[in-house]
Amino acid sequence: MELMAWTDEKLDARFDRVDRKIDSAQSEVAAVRAEVAELKVEVGELRAEVRALQKEVAGLKVDLKEEIAELRQGMFALHRTLHRGSFGIIIALIGLIVTLLIKL
Repeated sequence: MELMAWTDEKLDARFDRVDRKIDSAQSEVAAVRAEVAELKVEVGELRAEVRALQKEVAGLKVDLKEEIAELRQGMFALHRTLHRGSFGIIIALIGLIVTLLIKL
């Protein structure tokens, strides 16, 4: 009888240790689940921020394309004006040379 009581006590002690370990594991699992939930929220927030930044970058690309187009138009106009001006100077020089040649 004593042996059975001693064995029961040992079994109870083991079960208590197992129960404590299970409780500890369950609390760790709950902590990990809470952490995962927090991380999911953070990931969602980061995704929203990334989407907002992508929209902002897309808007900046459109603005830059417009600015580049305006710059190209301005450079083309300047180029055209310079060609016309140089053409006018060449005509004026030819006229001057012809005038000088006629006077000689």
